[in-house]
Amino acid sequence: MLRYYCNPLPLPNYPRGIHATAEHKAKGGNLWNRSRREDFREAADPSVLWHEGAWYLYVSGTMAYVSRDFQTWTHHPINIPWIGYAPTIVRHGHTFLLTACQAEIYTSDHPLGPFTALGPVCSAAGEKIDKWLDPMLFADEDGRLYAYWGLHDGIFGMELDTNHPVRGLSEPHYLFNFDPKHEWERAGEAHQFQDSYIEGAWMLKHQGRYYLTYAGPGTELTHYAMGCYVAESPLGPFVYQQRNPILRDPHGLVNGPGHGCLVRGPGGNALGILHLPDSDQPLV
Repeated sequence: MLRYYCNPLPLPNYPRGIHATAEHKAKGGNLWNRSRREDFREAADPSVLWHEGAWYLYVSGTMAYVSRDFQTWTHHPINIPWIGYAPTIVRHGHTFLLTACQAEIYTSDHPLGPFTALGPVCSAAGEKIDKWLDPMLFADEDGRLYAYWGLHDGIFGMELDTNHPVRGLSEPHYLFNFDPKHEWERAGEAHQFQDSYIEGAWMLKHQGRYYLTYAGPGTELTHYAMGCYVAESPLGPFVYQQRNPILRDPHGLVNGPGHGCLVRGPGGNALGILHLPDSDQPLV
């Protein structure tokens, strides 16, 4: 019997957004003019880890959620109340590495922590990655570790030192950027603008090939979608997949399955944990 799993997920303890917290207000925060919203909720840019019979879901908010059936989720707060937007986690060897936008890399022996900070990500030259935005950590089958990130200036990648995961083994590799020839990537509700940006890199390896997904042209647009590039190695060169976007839905209460991730689902099927709402719209 075929079973379906649909968004929005019925998450308990739906987290208060950073713009509704006392800590953010104390710092004079006013990003997106949300600082006066007393009950702003968000769980955007999710990352999911499959580990020992359970899915661990990390969102832009109070982490984390755990499920064993992909339908019922329980909330398990971790020792980092707010790590930043777009968290990502990977199992590497016997440890778990966690990071997010402009955050350090944290390590733990368990997906729920406690996590300990290792420091910010730096290039091989020791320079801190300045625009560490929408990062994704990827452990390949050969034991090598990679990072992908980027927002306004394109998508970048770099191999990390497995013994010191905060240090790159090279300078960042530029992988690709917004291309106005890809009409769906253009900004504007009618794709009328010749500029835009892409974000939300996510790496998936399947049958020896590397599929790097990304989102565009923006969460505020109803056609916020996911596309894909393909390569024969983790750092490319990447070739634009012709059947793009791979996920797009401009209809319904919550539009646009943009920044998300791909994870093995029930029965071993691959399916996406899509864009979770990052606004204070009611959930049904």
